[in-house]
Formats: sequence, structure tokens, C-alpha cells
Amino acid sequence: MERKGAQGRFNLAKDNKIQSALDGVRRLNMPKSIDGEPVIDGRQAAFDGGSVFRSSWKMGQLYLTKSRLLFYQGQNQIRDVQLSAIKDINVLERDWVPGRKTVQLCLIEQRGERTRKSFFSFDDADLWRDRIENLIVKGR
Repeated sequence: MERKGAQGRFNLAKDNKIQSALDGVRRLNMPKSIDGEPVIDGRQAAFDGGSVFRSSWKMGQLYLTKSRLLFYQGQNQIRDVQLSAIKDINVLERDWVPGRKTVQLCLIEQRGERTRKSFFSFDDADLWRDRIENLIVKGR
């Protein structure tokens, strides 16, 4: 039976009022500081610290301070990236799952002899890249 006047399925891309409300609640719940460092911004994101052969995507919260980028899954800190260790930062399209690409922020860290790549997937990766680059320049 078809109902006349039915709206159909909700489409987040067309009607982002719910997304805006969720973002507002997340901002209210965002920590003001982490380890004494004021949090500049935070958002929900996915993190992949896996290798080329095996990805290991985790959903959680990404926070930016003046000196670090931190990723938490629940109360567990999964990743701590010192901005001073970042040697390159890019926004690129990369597989999320086989056959499905998403825009991701790629950070390349150099700590001594060790180079490490971290990938974060979320909507406004370009904005975050610019913020991180500005903080790195100010810190030097």
C-alpha cells in the first residue's frame, strides 16, 4: 500500500539538519583540554594505521591541539601524532574498502629512522590539512 504524500527515505546529503545537530552535541561533549593542552578542534573520524597489505580501520574521535593530533576510540587513545614529527601531509583518495574510495588525510611522520603513515577519513580533510600545516609553521 502506498501512502500519498510520503517523504521517502532521509538523505543526509540533501538534508543536513540532523548532521548539524549531531555535530553540535559532539562539540558540547568535546574535551576542553587533553593532558593540559587546549583542544582546538575535534570530530568523528576513521583511522587506519595498517600497512599496504592490511588495513585496520577504527571509528573514533580525532582531536587537534597546538602540538598534537590525537585519535581516541572510546576512552582509549589509539594514536598520538606529534605535529613536529610530521614530514608530509596530503589529502588523497584511497580505498576505504575494496572498490570504494574516500577522501583521506595522510600524515607521514619521521621519528629517528622510522617513517610511519597514518590515514584519517572524514568530510573536511582539506580544512584540517590547512590547520595542521599552519600549526606546524607556527611551531618552527
